[in-house]
This record gives sequence, structure tokens and C-alpha cells, in this order.
Amino acid sequence: MKSSDPEPMCTAVAFCQNIKVSKQITNTFNQMGDLYYKGLPEEQQRRMVVVESDHIDGTMVATTRGQKLSWLKSTTQRTMQCRILTNVRCLSEGVDVPSLDAVIFLSARNSQVDVVQSVGRVMRCSTGKKYGYIIIPIVVPSDVKGETALSNNKSYAVVWTVLNALRAHDDRFKATINKIELNKSKPESIVIGGASHGLDDTDGTENAGSRNKVASQMAIQFDQMQSLLYAKLVKKVGDRLYWEQWAKDVAAIAKRQIENIKRLVDEDKKHKHTFEKFMHGLHQNINPFISEADAVEMLAQHLITQPVFEALFEEYSFVKNNAVSQSLETMLVLLDEHKNKEDIETLQKFYDSVRERAAGIDNAEARQKIIIERIDPTGRFATKICSGNSCQ
Repeated sequence: MKSSDPEPMCTAVAFCQNIKVSKQITNTFNQMGDLYYKGLPEEQQRRMVVVESDHIDGTMVATTRGQKLSWLKSTTQRTMQCRILTNVRCLSEGVDVPSLDAVIFLSARNSQVDVVQSVGRVMRCSTGKKYGYIIIPIVVPSDVKGETALSNNKSYAVVWTVLNALRAHDDRFKATINKIELNKSKPESIVIGGASHGLDDTDGTENAGSRNKVASQMAIQFDQMQSLLYAKLVKKVGDRLYWEQWAKDVAAIAKRQIENIKRLVDEDKKHKHTFEKFMHGLHQNINPFISEADAVEMLAQHLITQPVFEALFEEYSFVKNNAVSQSLETMLVLLDEHKNKEDIETLQKFYDSVRERAAGIDNAEARQKIIIERIDPTGRFATKICSGNSCQ
């Protein structure tokens, strides 16, 4: 993270459950931050960002709130300070909060609007700023298995409410979540980080070895927790039903396409002649047992799915490089003139979504998985691959 965003965070707002908790969090930040800083060697202190916190709430007079906001604004990267202003809701809207480096959610939010407004604070551009961070601290007891802990809806409601709110208002974030289980590498925009495990403990004391052993075990457990969290993200925040819903929606369009092709072939000489040449090519080059009904269905399927394949495999042109697509192309050019405008609009929305969701998928196997498991879970809309005396 430091290589892509080397400058430290300077300003953050933390949203808490109530005023009492907000005050406690501020005290904890200040006390623990001070103890941690003083316990560091002098050389590390010079490189360490000092954390300071203050509390603000709606019961305070306007001048007091203004002073606290001014305090938050006044820090810079040169001061090596990170200032955190804790609150409940008074900074959600209608308050002139400066551009922030981070927003911290310490409790679940009842309103998606609250989350989106709060996140908007860190999305503002300012000089020298590269990223804005949304931080959701979670605690897993050492004596509880990670999977069991993450299944506790009450304890981790803050995670799911915040992320679901983001998903509902940002299609890019939705696409990132849905690609987690497909990609071999994890998304750069979602970082599951943990506290330092102290693996460089070489002070030469008797306890150094045992401390390093414990730290190594903590690192292993943290790696396991990362995998569990990514999997839970997909389950809790992902949208697995999206692709299946498209398959249901497109069934009616496919039926209309088949009926339209049959009508054109029966009634129009130009279409009939082109279709006969298409059938001849299929029998010669692919399978002599393909029926007219199979060919019509293949055409209808290809009209619908070709843009999907092009979106998933941009570097590979199916029309230019695929023998089946080449034989279909002449017929498709004719059929394009008779497409239903409403169907085109419906499908175009899906094609655009596929391109967005496919962007950033880092392996061909994942793209194939989208087609097999998501777009065509039943095999109804896949182009038939015919060889020998049968079509599979």
C-alpha cells in the first residue's frame, strides 16, 4: 500500500454508536497512541505518525464545533500527525467537513444514505491526495474460530451494512466484489490488514524466541482470516443472482429471435437463399446432421451471446478467429436489419454490465467460469459445439 500511496493519512472522521462510546474511543485513541509512541525507539519515533483524537457532537454550541473542525483541518502531512474526530451523526450531513483521508465506521449504520454521505467526505479530491480510505475495524477473539466469529451477524453488522450501502450506490464496487472469487489476485481497493506481528524481534533476550513463535502463529491465523473474510464478502455483499436473472430475462428474447428467423426464412427469398448456403456450410465444415431447427437456434443464440464473448475475451475476436462464427456472420448481417428495438435496449444494458464486470478479471479460467456457471448455468443458451455425428 505504501508504494502506491506513500503519504500518511492526516485527517479522519470516526462514526460511533452513541456519544458515550464516541468519548471513550477518543480517550482510548489518545491514551494508547501516546503509550505506543513513547515505547518506540527514537529512530522509529521520527518516522511514526502521531495519532490524536477529539470528540464532537450535536449538543455542543456552534463555536465549539467550529473550533474542533478547524483543529481537524489544520494538520498536514508535514506535521506527521493524524487527527481523528469521533462523532455519532452530527458530521453526516449539513456540516462543512474538510476533505478527509479516511472515514472510520465503528458501528453499523441504520441508513444507507448516512453511509454514502459519510463516504463522500473521503472521495473529494484535494492537492497531494491519491486515495481516500474507508476503515472498518473488526475484532476476532483469539479463542473463537474465524468462520464462527464472522457468522455472528450482530458483531459484524457494521461491515455488511457499510459494504452493502456502497454496493447499492457504486457499480464499480459491486463489480469488484463479484470478481473476488474469480480472480487469482485480490483487489487492490479492498485491503484486509492487521496489526504488526513483531516478526523482527531480535533483542537477544530469553523471551525473544517465544515471542517470535507466537507472532509467526498469529501471522498464519491472520492469513486464514483474510481468506475467510474475502469469501464472506462475496456471500454477504456479492450479487450471485445477477447472472441467473439475466438468463431468465433473455429467454423471452431468445424465443422471439427464433420465431423471427423462422418467419424470415419462410417468407423472404433473400433470407431463405442465405440460410440454405449457411446450412450447406454447417453440413460441410461442422456436422452433416445439424437440422434446420438446430441452425435457427444457433443463430438466435449467437445473436444474443456474441457481444458477451467479445466483452469477456476482448483480445480474441470470435468473428475473425472462430470457424463457427465466420459461417454465421453472413446470416447475422441480414438478421441485424430486423432486430427488435426494445430487445436491443434490454440486451445493451447487460452487455455494458458484462464489460464492466469483466474488466480486471486476471485469468481466462475465470472468464470461462462466468459463461458456464453464471451466464449459462443450464446450458440452454450456449452455442452448440458439434462434432462427429452428434451435437453436445
